[in-house]
Amino acid sequence: CLPDDRAVDAVAVSFGRGATYTEMMASPLRWLSVRAVPYILVGLTLLKIIGFVALESAGKIEPFAGANAKEVSLRVAERLVQEGRYNGPDSREDSHYPPGYPFILAVLLFLAPNHHLDITVALQMAIDLLTAYLLFWAGSRFASWQAGFIAGVIWLLLPPEVAISTWITQESMFIAWLTWSALVLTVSLSRPGAGLTFVAGLLLGVATLFRPTAVYFPFFLLPLWFFFAYPRRWQKALYLVLGVACIITPWSIRNWVVLHDRILVSTGYGATFFQSSDERLYTIEGKHKWY
Repeated sequence: CLPDDRAVDAVAVSFGRGATYTEMMASPLRWLSVRAVPYILVGLTLLKIIGFVALESAGKIEPFAGANAKEVSLRVAERLVQEGRYNGPDSREDSHYPPGYPFILAVLLFLAPNHHLDITVALQMAIDLLTAYLLFWAGSRFASWQAGFIAGVIWLLLPPEVAISTWITQESMFIAWLTWSALVLTVSLSRPGAGLTFVAGLLLGVATLFRPTAVYFPFFLLPLWFFFAYPRRWQKALYLVLGVACIITPWSIRNWVVLHDRILVSTGYGATFFQSSDERLYTIEGKHKWY
């Protein structure tokens, strides 16, 4: 519920001018300077990395490598380093996994073969910092910088986010690219030019290399193009699709040349939609049995 008139007047007086509702809600943070926000976000990220290193050194935790990591992404990364290839006809089943994350793992494995998993966790925590800063920027643009600061801090300290950043999985990187793309797209819609929408498409294409389900994102935006009169909306829609295509087409061509198969990005992302309707696909054993 909204505050009563006396509360509104009191906060407005504290700002020394007419205050917006967003400013009044952020008034507990009026002591904080906007210039300090990036330092706070970086400090929290460094504390997370130091905490992880300390706990790992004490033998309390370690990077978590689940079935997908052990059976696919880490195996593909080792193949990239040792053989210089992602997969081939003899290992076509690895094509159910998107290529983005294994390539990152391969680079880290090549640079630090004994500590690549630890570096991966630190990198994922640093990428979560990027997501936090994007949230801060979005809040500053569309609400207030205090709202953006709160969103960024919550993201960095959210227990599921902290936990998953210690997993050998692509979620942190995918979320960062997808968030970046969505924010650029949102800003581009109100601008007269369409070039920024192409940049949003490029970012979405990179996100697709980590989670192929993102390739459906332009189709989910069809109501946006049909029912909202944004400037040059159809040109922007085309530029968004072209941006995605510029990133994923080389990999699609590679799949056709190497595997002789029409694989857009990977073969496994359709199962994500089946998982909501068939309980047999909820478990690893069920997945192995049914596809």
